[in-house]
Amino acid sequence: PSTEVISAHGDLHDFMNWQKPILTDSGGFQIFSLAKQCKISDEGVCFQSHLDGSAHTFTPESVIDDYIEALGGVKKLKKIKSLESHYSAEIPGAPAKVEIEILQQQPNLFSFSMNMMGMTVQRQFFNGNSGFNDGMQGKTEMSADDLEKSKTEYKLASELNYFDTYTSSLKGIDVLDGEEVYVLVRTDEDGTNATEYYSVASKLLLKSEEVVDTPQGEMAQSSVYQNYKSVKGTVFPHTIIQNVAGQSIKMKLDKVIVNKSIDASRFE
Repeated sequence: PSTEVISAHGDLHDFMNWQKPILTDSGGFQIFSLAKQCKISDEGVCFQSHLDGSAHTFTPESVIDDYIEALGGVKKLKKIKSLESHYSAEIPGAPAKVEIEILQQQPNLFSFSMNMMGMTVQRQFFNGNSGFNDGMQGKTEMSADDLEKSKTEYKLASELNYFDTYTSSLKGIDVLDGEEVYVLVRTDEDGTNATEYYSVASKLLLKSEEVVDTPQGEMAQSSVYQNYKSVKGTVFPHTIIQNVAGQSIKMKLDKVIVNKSIDASRFE
């Protein structure tokens, strides 16, 4: 979160709703905190690892290119025409597990539905002409801004268009849960920032952090991506842990179906 967001809440303790001691580090941006171990140029950064002394030269473009390759490569991602993903989620305080279904189909159709105990709790979908929110409070048409954000979120193989959607700066190498990661700060068209952490070893996205708008105001949100597995030559995280407002939601990918045509009625 920005200093402005924290200031709006009073201080860091109030922002986190945590009145006990807080331990922090330098933020992990070793390009600046360990300046003697790196060289910065217009092309990118050459950084010497503090763990084994190895040299790393990288740019935002090289990090995303490596990420795409780790997912299966450009050719594999371009061949994806539809995805049907089924998750089960554990939400603290919920009386039962939540079932989540995400449908995506070229050119830009999507459907997100959240169900619990046989009832649809929340649904969001775009049928090619209009986008809607549907749930316990009834059905409403999505605003133009929300629709565009959802199209970006659910776009198939969106990694291939990363730099069409975002600008990105690379802040250096950090250590996340004992693993070296590249730290990227991406900015979308409306100026919203998110911080992403990509594994130096596997090249995969391990975590993202951003501030999101909620009915209770702006909240810090993080998503952790784990248990990557290959499905028909493309790699997907099979565990996603989302943390927002102190609540942790663990999503397990139970099934993903690649390139099986989805009937148009499922986007209505």
